[in-house]
Amino acid sequence: MGAAVRPVAAGIDETWAGVTAFGRPYFVPHRWIVVSSAAGFWRAWNHLRAGDEIVVHGVTFHGEAVFAKQLVGWAEVHFDASTTFA
Repeated sequence: MGAAVRPVAAGIDETWAGVTAFGRPYFVPHRWIVVSSAAGFWRAWNHLRAGDEIVVHGVTFHGEAVFAKQLVGWAEVHFDASTTFA
């Protein structure tokens, strides 16, 4: 059984394909949730279900943001380039 994680050097490809030995899993969202505030994100996160995709636009997260969730199937969260963690 081989390793699933590849070592990553600073500045090298840190995408899913760049850091794992696995292809990206096939995913088609059942619900598409777009948020533009931290409160909206946490509301969506608290109600996250398998098959959801949360798209985060221009949100600034302050303090610690812990993303830990165990679902029965895949879900995705996409942060756009204007989302920041302060």
